[in-house]
Amino acid sequence: MVNLASRRAPRTISVGLAALLTLTACTAFPPSDEAAPAATATPEADVVTPDVAVQTPEPDPTPTPTPSVTAPAPVMPEASPWVRPAPAPVMSHDVAPGAGPDIGTVVDVADEEIETGVHAHDDVAYLQSDIGELAFDFQESSVTDGQPFTFVDASSVEGSLAFEVSAGHKNTATPADWFTHQVGRNTVNDGLGFHSATGRTPKDLHYAFCGDLTFHAYDDATTTACLGQGHTGLDNDWWFGGPDFEVIDGHLCHIDASAADDDDRGLAACVLPTSVANAFDVRTASTHSNYVTTYSPKLDTALSESIETRAVAQNLVDTLYEKELISKTEKTALDVAIRALPDTTITAELPTGWTFHCDHACADDDQYAISDGQIWAGARASDAYSSWLWDELIPGAVKKDLNNTSVNATAGRHGTSDVAEWMVDQVGDGGMIGMGSSNGTATPASLNFAFCGTLDPDGVDSHVEHDVCLGQGHTVADDANNWWVGGEDWIDVGSLSLHDLLPNVHNFAIRDFVDVVIGDGDVRMLLHRESLTAIITAETDALDSGFVDNMMIVAGVEVFAERD
Repeated sequence: MVNLASRRAPRTISVGLAALLTLTACTAFPPSDEAAPAATATPEADVVTPDVAVQTPEPDPTPTPTPSVTAPAPVMPEASPWVRPAPAPVMSHDVAPGAGPDIGTVVDVADEEIETGVHAHDDVAYLQSDIGELAFDFQESSVTDGQPFTFVDASSVEGSLAFEVSAGHKNTATPADWFTHQVGRNTVNDGLGFHSATGRTPKDLHYAFCGDLTFHAYDDATTTACLGQGHTGLDNDWWFGGPDFEVIDGHLCHIDASAADDDDRGLAACVLPTSVANAFDVRTASTHSNYVTTYSPKLDTALSESIETRAVAQNLVDTLYEKELISKTEKTALDVAIRALPDTTITAELPTGWTFHCDHACADDDQYAISDGQIWAGARASDAYSSWLWDELIPGAVKKDLNNTSVNATAGRHGTSDVAEWMVDQVGDGGMIGMGSSNGTATPASLNFAFCGTLDPDGVDSHVEHDVCLGQGHTVADDANNWWVGGEDWIDVGSLSLHDLLPNVHNFAIRDFVDVVIGDGDVRMLLHRESLTAIITAETDALDSGFVDNMMIVAGVEVFAERD
């Protein structure tokens, strides 16, 4: 029994002593080279006398504790689990007394929040704008009963509009129903970046709020916008909507044709979800700026010679009839119109230019047609566009005597026969020509969009209305978008060579322009039945239609004098 105990005791005692020595050394003595021998010697005095510690080994049980004292290193790893947990309480409260929060108070607050569900969270949502600076003016909100809500701010941050809210997070139907009442199904949900959708309504929300969203780049146009936060799965999701937004081809968009930016582009703002749960993009989506340009002689440009109004008009009509470009019936109608012109001599009294006009930016339903699923944000006159033709091809000496005005239609591009048929119906028995299309093509097979307005002379009054329709199509041969123009009161006189056209052009600028742009090719021309104003454009073989498919020349022979 004694031998058994003496064999097991040394390891047990040594472990305990080692742990005690280690704890004592860590807490009672500074670490130094001298401290180690003193610490190991202290427990040894309780086991053997100093005389025994220096005697040579003998076959006696008393030396057995000696290995644990003289070689403590092997047992230190076994003691570490007992030593390392000791500092943990000190580290978790490593603050001066009274400097940190009272633990009891924190627990009480946490218990109260768990019981009441009331706690204000700091939330942020973003509108990342590609269409200029945005601003938001908060108006009203709805939040779950008993929950806090504060709209903190809406500010511009690096091109984004940031909405800051401090509010409770408790999902209920109350704010969701309020949100739906404000916007209907004109919504987009971020879907936490994975399952976004438009045209849905939320079932539950933490809160929702509405205000005035302003587009500074578009004449400070303003519309109502609403946002709401809910909870899906393990995260919070956001909703955006507005009563004046609509879902078009899967995009939630606000269209305001009456507002335009510096490029005369109508407002088409589409709100799209992103891969980030609290951010939406604001873009123009699939809309484009579509320009068609009119060139006309300036008022202060002297004619190559003084001409009589009726004489030049009659000469033009006779030429067209001789070339069998107009019928006898059309010639008879034009002869009547010529006799209605003032019998006077033209010197430099032509219109200063021709500008397209359209009420409400051609946004009324009866003013335009566009393919299903495409966005239409109106059409308006513009002086912000310079075509490649104007910038690179036309000499400066010619440009100084010409007006250069454009029409910009803000729209998507997808050709359909329905749009082409709509324009054909608007033109009726009148004529239409395609810019960059051959004489054999009388009407377009398909168009991206079409719209109607008036072509008016600048600075003077005409005794007739120049109603005109414009439409954009696509030429497969040139892989380019080309334009069509026409109207009920216009006659398609077909193709003319420069040899036939130029003798009837009495303006140097127009002559030089036609010669530069069209070269040896032919032109197509519309002639107004009453004013004999001409719209001239190039055929496909006149020059590369990519240069001229958005160009037309407008010139009139009428002196817009006051009538009896």
